[in-house]
Amino acid sequence: MSATVADAKILMLRRSMRSLVYGLLSFLPILGFGFAVVTFKVSWQAWSTERQLWNAARSYRIAGMICAILASIFWTVILVLIVWNIAHQAYS
Repeated sequence: MSATVADAKILMLRRSMRSLVYGLLSFLPILGFGFAVVTFKVSWQAWSTERQLWNAARSYRIAGMICAILASIFWTVILVLIVWNIAHQAYS
């Protein structure tokens, strides 16, 4: 295995583990949206390398994406409820 392939695998593994960390951080209030966007970006980068090389940390990447998706849905619903409540009170 050449140095460039080994470097690419290490980078892919780091991105996959970073995806999980950022995915978990996406559950933080207010800051969560930013972490979810970063999770999507980092996971996409790891996935693009994963098509060529085997990724031992694939489950971390997938778990991070699931966390980011669930957190994004959750915080979007909360934001919609807050805006709806403010709009509803303004017209009452």
